[in-house]
Amino acid sequence: MSELFADLETKIRHHFAEPALLEQAMTHKSFCGDPGKETSIHNEKLEFLGDAVIDLAIASLLMQYLPEATEGVLTRRRASLVNQGTLASKALGLGLDNFLRVGKSEECSEGRTKPSLLSDAFEALIGALYLDAGLDFVLELAEDIFFEELCVGSDRDQTSAEALGDFKSALQELTQSAYRQLPVYTLLEQRGPEHLQVFAYEVRVGEVVCAVGEGNSKKRAQQEAARAALELLRQPADGENGETT
Repeated sequence: MSELFADLETKIRHHFAEPALLEQAMTHKSFCGDPGKETSIHNEKLEFLGDAVIDLAIASLLMQYLPEATEGVLTRRRASLVNQGTLASKALGLGLDNFLRVGKSEECSEGRTKPSLLSDAFEALIGALYLDAGLDFVLELAEDIFFEELCVGSDRDQTSAEALGDFKSALQELTQSAYRQLPVYTLLEQRGPEHLQVFAYEVRVGEVVCAVGEGNSKKRAQQEAARAALELLRQPADGENGETT
Protein backbone atom coordinates (compact mmCIF):
# COMPACT_ATOMS: atom_id res chain seq x y z
CA MET A 1 0.00 0.00 0.00
CA SER A 2 2.84 2.41 0.80
CA GLU A 3 3.94 2.32 -2.86
CA LEU A 4 0.67 4.02 -3.80
CA PHE A 5 1.72 7.09 -1.84
CA ALA A 6 5.34 7.28 -3.04
CA ASP A 7 4.64 10.31 -5.22
CA LEU A 8 2.99 12.11 -2.31
CA GLU A 9 5.97 11.37 -0.07
CA THR A 10 8.20 12.89 -2.74
CA LYS A 11 6.06 16.03 -2.85
CA ILE A 12 6.17 16.53 0.91
CA ARG A 13 9.83 15.49 1.10
CA HIS A 14 9.25 12.88 3.80
CA HIS A 15 9.29 9.08 3.73
CA PHE A 16 7.06 7.77 6.49
CA ALA A 17 8.67 5.52 9.07
CA GLU A 18 5.11 4.33 9.77
CA PRO A 19 3.42 4.12 6.34
CA ALA A 20 0.13 3.21 8.00
CA LEU A 21 -0.15 6.80 9.23
CA LEU A 22 -0.11 8.18 5.69
CA GLU A 23 -2.57 5.53 4.54
CA GLN A 24 -4.88 6.47 7.42
CA ALA A 25 -4.56 10.18 6.64
CA MET A 26 -5.66 9.57 3.07
CA THR A 27 -8.66 7.38 3.99
CA HIS A 28 -12.04 9.10 4.26
CA LYS A 29 -14.66 7.56 6.53
CA SER A 30 -16.87 6.73 3.54
CA PHE A 31 -14.20 4.35 2.22
CA CYS A 32 -14.62 2.08 5.25
CA GLY A 33 -18.36 1.73 4.69
CA ASP A 34 -18.08 0.09 1.29
CA PRO A 35 -18.59 -3.70 1.19
CA GLY A 36 -15.39 -5.71 1.05
CA LYS A 37 -13.06 -2.93 2.20
CA GLU A 38 -10.18 -4.24 4.29
CA THR A 39 -9.99 -1.39 6.81
CA SER A 40 -12.16 0.32 9.39
CA ILE A 41 -9.52 2.96 10.11
CA HIS A 42 -10.13 6.43 8.69
CA ASN A 43 -8.65 9.91 9.03
CA GLU A 44 -10.99 11.67 11.47
CA LYS A 45 -8.68 11.38 14.49
CA LEU A 46 -5.66 12.53 12.48
CA GLU A 47 -7.78 15.42 11.20
CA PHE A 48 -8.57 16.34 14.82
CA LEU A 49 -4.87 16.33 15.67
CA GLY A 50 -3.83 18.10 12.48
CA ASP A 51 -6.33 20.89 13.08
CA ALA A 52 -4.53 21.76 16.31
CA VAL A 53 -1.05 21.30 14.84
CA ILE A 54 -1.63 23.53 11.80
CA ASP A 55 -3.09 26.20 14.08
CA LEU A 56 0.08 26.07 16.17
CA ALA A 57 2.38 26.00 13.14
CA ILE A 58 0.73 28.99 11.44
CA ALA A 59 0.61 30.95 14.70
CA SER A 60 4.32 30.32 15.26
CA LEU A 61 5.24 31.27 11.69
CA LEU A 62 3.14 34.43 11.77
CA MET A 63 4.97 35.58 14.90
CA GLN A 64 8.27 35.07 13.06
CA TYR A 65 7.18 36.84 9.87
CA LEU A 66 5.20 39.61 11.58
CA PRO A 67 7.07 40.42 14.79
CA GLU A 68 5.44 43.84 15.16
CA ALA A 69 1.88 42.66 14.60
CA THR A 70 -0.70 42.89 17.37
CA GLU A 71 -2.56 39.90 18.74
CA GLY A 72 -5.66 40.98 16.86
CA VAL A 73 -3.82 41.17 13.54
CA LEU A 74 -2.21 37.78 14.12
CA THR A 75 -5.57 36.24 14.96
CA ARG A 76 -7.17 37.58 11.78
CA ARG A 77 -4.24 36.51 9.63
CA ARG A 78 -4.29 33.01 11.08
CA ALA A 79 -8.03 32.76 10.44
CA SER A 80 -7.47 33.81 6.82
CA LEU A 81 -4.97 30.97 6.35
CA VAL A 82 -6.46 28.19 8.44
CA ASN A 83 -9.90 27.91 6.88
CA GLN A 84 -11.62 25.38 4.67
CA GLY A 85 -11.08 27.24 1.41
CA THR A 86 -7.39 27.90 1.89
CA LEU A 87 -6.61 24.41 3.20
CA ALA A 88 -8.56 22.83 0.33
CA SER A 89 -6.54 24.91 -2.12
CA LYS A 90 -3.30 23.76 -0.49
CA ALA A 91 -4.54 20.17 -0.62
CA LEU A 92 -5.11 20.50 -4.37
CA GLY A 93 -1.65 22.01 -4.70
CA LEU A 94 -0.22 18.84 -3.18
CA GLY A 95 -2.46 16.68 -5.34
CA LEU A 96 -4.23 15.10 -2.38
CA ASP A 97 -7.33 14.60 -4.52
CA ASN A 98 -5.36 11.97 -6.42
CA PHE A 99 -4.42 10.05 -3.27
CA LEU A 100 -7.57 10.36 -1.15
CA ARG A 101 -9.46 7.09 -0.69
CA VAL A 102 -13.22 7.67 -0.64
CA GLY A 103 -16.29 5.45 -0.80
CA LYS A 104 -18.33 4.84 -3.92
CA SER A 105 -20.97 7.37 -2.89
CA GLU A 106 -18.39 10.13 -2.52
CA GLU A 107 -16.65 9.05 -5.72
CA CYS A 108 -19.92 9.36 -7.64
CA SER A 109 -20.58 12.82 -6.20
CA GLU A 110 -17.04 14.04 -6.99
CA GLY A 111 -16.13 13.90 -3.32
CA ARG A 112 -12.43 14.08 -4.11
CA THR A 113 -12.83 17.72 -5.12
CA LYS A 114 -15.14 18.81 -2.29
CA PRO A 115 -13.45 21.58 -0.26
CA SER A 116 -14.61 19.98 3.00
CA LEU A 117 -13.01 16.61 2.21
CA LEU A 118 -9.86 18.22 0.85
CA SER A 119 -9.34 20.48 3.85
CA ASP A 120 -9.96 17.54 6.19
CA ALA A 121 -7.41 15.47 4.27
CA PHE A 122 -4.86 18.28 4.52
CA GLU A 123 -5.34 18.47 8.29
CA ALA A 124 -5.10 14.69 8.57
CA LEU A 125 -1.85 14.73 6.60
CA ILE A 126 -0.45 17.37 8.95
CA GLY A 127 -1.48 15.24 11.92
CA ALA A 128 0.23 12.20 10.43
CA LEU A 129 3.40 14.18 9.71
CA TYR A 130 3.44 15.52 13.26
CA LEU A 131 3.36 11.97 14.64
CA ASP A 132 5.88 10.57 12.16
CA ALA A 133 8.32 13.47 11.66
CA GLY A 134 7.73 15.91 14.51
CA LEU A 135 6.76 19.55 14.87
CA ASP A 136 9.97 20.98 13.40
CA PHE A 137 9.32 19.23 10.09
CA VAL A 138 5.70 20.39 10.07
CA LEU A 139 6.89 23.97 10.63
CA GLU A 140 9.29 23.71 7.67
CA LEU A 141 6.63 22.25 5.39
CA ALA A 142 4.01 24.79 6.46
CA GLU A 143 6.45 27.63 5.81
CA ASP A 144 7.03 26.34 2.30
CA ILE A 145 3.34 25.78 1.55
CA PHE A 146 2.13 29.11 2.98
CA PHE A 147 5.17 31.20 2.04
CA GLU A 148 3.37 33.67 -0.22
CA GLU A 149 0.63 34.31 2.33
CA LEU A 150 3.10 34.68 5.18
CA CYS A 151 4.98 37.40 3.29
CA VAL A 152 2.02 39.77 3.17
CA GLY A 153 2.95 42.63 5.53
CA SER A 154 1.06 42.99 8.79
CA ASP A 155 0.82 46.78 8.58
CA ARG A 156 -1.31 46.34 5.44
CA ASP A 157 -3.62 43.64 6.70
CA GLN A 158 -6.67 45.82 6.05
CA THR A 159 -5.68 46.12 2.39
CA SER A 160 -7.13 43.68 -0.09
CA ALA A 161 -5.00 40.78 -1.29
CA GLU A 162 -5.23 42.07 -4.86
CA ALA A 163 -3.93 45.51 -3.89
CA LEU A 164 -0.94 43.78 -2.33
CA GLY A 165 -0.23 41.88 -5.53
CA ASP A 166 -1.58 38.58 -4.21
CA PHE A 167 -3.80 37.84 -7.20
CA LYS A 168 -4.04 34.12 -6.40
CA SER A 169 -5.75 34.80 -3.08
CA ALA A 170 -8.02 37.39 -4.69
CA LEU A 171 -9.02 34.94 -7.43
CA GLN A 172 -9.67 32.21 -4.88
CA GLU A 173 -11.95 34.51 -2.89
CA LEU A 174 -13.85 35.47 -6.05
CA THR A 175 -14.32 31.96 -7.42
CA GLN A 176 -15.33 30.52 -4.07
CA SER A 177 -17.97 33.17 -3.48
CA ALA A 178 -19.27 33.37 -7.06
CA TYR A 179 -18.87 29.80 -8.35
CA ARG A 180 -18.16 27.63 -5.27
CA GLN A 181 -15.05 26.42 -7.10
CA LEU A 182 -11.35 26.59 -6.36
CA PRO A 183 -8.97 27.72 -9.11
CA VAL A 184 -6.56 25.03 -10.30
CA TYR A 185 -3.15 25.88 -11.79
CA THR A 186 -1.43 23.65 -14.36
CA LEU A 187 2.11 24.01 -15.71
CA LEU A 188 1.94 24.28 -19.50
CA GLU A 189 5.53 25.02 -20.43
CA GLN A 190 9.00 25.46 -18.98
CA ARG A 191 11.56 26.85 -21.40
CA GLY A 192 14.93 28.55 -21.57
CA PRO A 193 18.32 27.91 -19.92
CA GLU A 194 18.37 27.20 -16.19
CA HIS A 195 19.33 30.75 -15.21
CA LEU A 196 16.74 32.35 -17.53
CA GLN A 197 13.82 29.96 -17.36
CA VAL A 198 10.29 31.04 -18.22
CA PHE A 199 7.26 29.20 -16.86
CA ALA A 200 3.75 29.25 -18.31
CA TYR A 201 0.72 28.30 -16.23
CA GLU A 202 -2.96 28.07 -17.03
CA VAL A 203 -5.64 28.57 -14.41
CA ARG A 204 -8.95 26.75 -14.58
CA VAL A 205 -12.17 27.25 -12.70
CA GLY A 206 -14.10 24.02 -13.05
CA GLU A 207 -13.71 22.92 -16.66
CA VAL A 208 -13.09 26.42 -18.00
CA VAL A 209 -9.60 27.71 -18.78
CA CYS A 210 -9.72 31.31 -17.59
CA ALA A 211 -6.24 32.57 -18.42
CA VAL A 212 -2.56 31.81 -18.98
CA GLY A 213 0.33 33.60 -17.30
CA GLU A 214 4.10 33.59 -17.72
CA GLY A 215 6.93 34.48 -15.37
CA ASN A 216 10.52 33.77 -14.42
CA SER A 217 9.35 31.58 -11.52
CA LYS A 218 6.43 29.23 -11.01
CA LYS A 219 4.93 31.49 -8.35
CA ARG A 220 5.17 34.59 -10.54
CA ALA A 221 3.63 32.76 -13.51
CA GLN A 222 0.73 31.60 -11.36
CA GLN A 223 0.21 35.13 -10.06
CA GLU A 224 0.14 36.45 -13.63
CA ALA A 225 -2.39 33.82 -14.63
CA ALA A 226 -4.55 34.74 -11.64
CA ARG A 227 -4.31 38.46 -12.48
CA ALA A 228 -5.45 37.83 -16.05
CA ALA A 229 -8.26 35.57 -14.84
CA LEU A 230 -9.51 38.26 -12.46
CA GLU A 231 -9.65 40.76 -15.33
CA LEU A 232 -11.56 38.30 -17.51
CA LEU A 233 -14.06 37.25 -14.85
CA ARG A 234 -14.83 40.85 -13.96
CA GLN A 235 -15.60 41.89 -17.53
CA PRO A 236 -19.33 42.57 -17.98
CA ALA A 237 -21.17 40.01 -20.03
CA ASP A 238 -22.54 41.05 -23.44
CA GLY A 239 -25.54 43.26 -22.94
CA GLU A 240 -24.70 44.17 -19.35
CA ASN A 241 -22.84 47.39 -20.02
CA GLY A 242 -25.99 49.38 -20.56
CA GLU A 243 -25.13 50.34 -24.15
CA THR A 244 -27.56 49.99 -27.00
CA THR A 245 -26.94 49.75 -30.70
